[in-house]
Amino acid sequence: GVTGRYPIHWHLLSYSSTGALLGDAIGHELRNSTIWNSANRCVVIHATNGVTVRNNICQDIKGHAFFLEDAVERRNVLEGNLALTTRVPADGRVLQVHEKQVFEVGPSGFWLTNPDNTVRDNLAADNQGNGFWMAFPEKTLGLSAAVPIQPYRTIHGPFENNTAHSARGPGLMFD
Repeated sequence: GVTGRYPIHWHLLSYSSTGALLGDAIGHELRNSTIWNSANRCVVIHATNGVTVRNNICQDIKGHAFFLEDAVERRNVLEGNLALTTRVPADGRVLQVHEKQVFEVGPSGFWLTNPDNTVRDNLAADNQGNGFWMAFPEKTLGLSAAVPIQPYRTIHGPFENNTAHSARGPGLMFD
């Protein structure tokens, strides 16, 4: 339940604290890995572009499993991943209000904040929130608030052949 403490975390590799573009993290890849019983999310991409996350399993996760943090994360590839059994963190360990258990909210398999990513062939199941939650805000968030893009006006990348089932909320939530 501590911000920034996640099993896998790309942190501010593409943007400076002033919002300047530093470049893509080409060559950064997580593939064929399994993470289970995480007390704090699974795979977090934060202010980083160009990462590939392929053929991984996140199982029994507190909070969102695959998480794009500040709505500036672009040109990433999430492909062939499984988000299985996401649960609400314990009281006092919830990092975002949307990870609590309330109507159409809760920890999701995939929390996507920018449409300019490739998301294909993924499966989200047994989530206390939504399977795939697309929350594209008007402005960028958090440490990336100075990045001059509008996520809700960004062209959508491929989102195809994804499956969600057995979620408490919608399989696909557009926020």
